[in-house]
Amino acid sequence: MSANREKMIIIIGLPRSGTTMLGKIFSESGQCDYLEEPNVIWRYSNFRRYRHDEFSQEDARPEIVSFIRKWFRKRAGTKGVGVLVEKTPANVLRVDFVHKVFPDARFIFLQRPASDVKKSIIRLVSQKEDRNAELLDDKRILRSSRMRIQRFVDAPNFDKLAYVPMALNAFSGGLLFQAEKFWGPRPKSWKEMSALPLEEMVSRHVEAMSASFGNALETHRSRSLKVDYSDIVGNPQATLRDIEEFAGISLGSLPTWIPNSSKQ
Repeated sequence: MSANREKMIIIIGLPRSGTTMLGKIFSESGQCDYLEEPNVIWRYSNFRRYRHDEFSQEDARPEIVSFIRKWFRKRAGTKGVGVLVEKTPANVLRVDFVHKVFPDARFIFLQRPASDVKKSIIRLVSQKEDRNAELLDDKRILRSSRMRIQRFVDAPNFDKLAYVPMALNAFSGGLLFQAEKFWGPRPKSWKEMSALPLEEMVSRHVEAMSASFGNALETHRSRSLKVDYSDIVGNPQATLRDIEEFAGISLGSLPTWIPNSSKQ
């Protein structure tokens, strides 16, 4: 992907904070190339070494930068609109790394109260409740398994071994490997967190991601737009116009499936 030909917008937000909803809005607009969670590409080489998602600028070594750029370049420009939008929640732990890979990228920081994020993660882990599946008109178990299998398929050959347990778990319905208790982007301390009771584990997890989110927002404020989840669902028309101006594209008419948008 060439920075001179393609504008890149990267959505930064904690999981369960509305990144899927915002990504769906971009995807349905038809005015951009949209990539949903190519985490295995961002993890190239580093995840196999570290087994976590918290990468620094120093981890953006030349060969890694070259690989990631080449992968994105192949998938950009298919619609001929010159705008690529990407969302991977794990990027909240490595925004400086992402910026090192794509120094011309712009960020949309999507914020939701930490208490709401915690509740949503706990519901997902303990009750298997996934409202994203409803949003995408999909069944959670099928969506979850497909995503795990697709990650294995998309993973570079160099890294595939690291994803074998995840893929076998999806293929076997959890019979071959027990599902990990820890869910979501992995900070460096994820193993220590996974030993805690569920609510404390999720609380520590969200605190770590929120701290990274806040630091990244402050560091990259000059080339970013901050959006609140409550504004998308509470005042979607004005909020989407702000996003359009920032991204330089038209998102079209207001999607009817935005939660509470029918009240506007």
